[in-house]
Amino acid sequence: MSYGIFDEWLLTVKGLLEEYGWYLVFTLMFLYYFEIPSIVSKIPGKLIDMIYGASRKKVLDKEVRRVRRFQQEQLESDKKKNEGKSA
Repeated sequence: MSYGIFDEWLLTVKGLLEEYGWYLVFTLMFLYYFEIPSIVSKIPGKLIDMIYGASRKKVLDKEVRRVRRFQQEQLESDKKKNEGKSA
C-alpha cells in the first residue's frame, strides 16, 4: 500500500498526538486558564498607547502642518487669481 505525502504527514501528526497528546492537552488548558486572560487584559492598554502614543502624535502633527500649508498656499493663489480678474 503506497501513501502520498499528505497521508504520510497525517500519519506523522497522528503518531505525535498519540505520543505527546496529554502534554498538548495540559499545555492548552494552562494557556486557556492562565495566560490568555492576562494577554487579553493587556491589549486595551497597548491599543491606547498605539493610538495616543508620542510617535504617532508627532507624525500626525507633521501631516497636519503639511496639509495646512498646502491649504494656505491654495488660498493665496486663489486670492491672486481673483484679484487679477477684478482688476
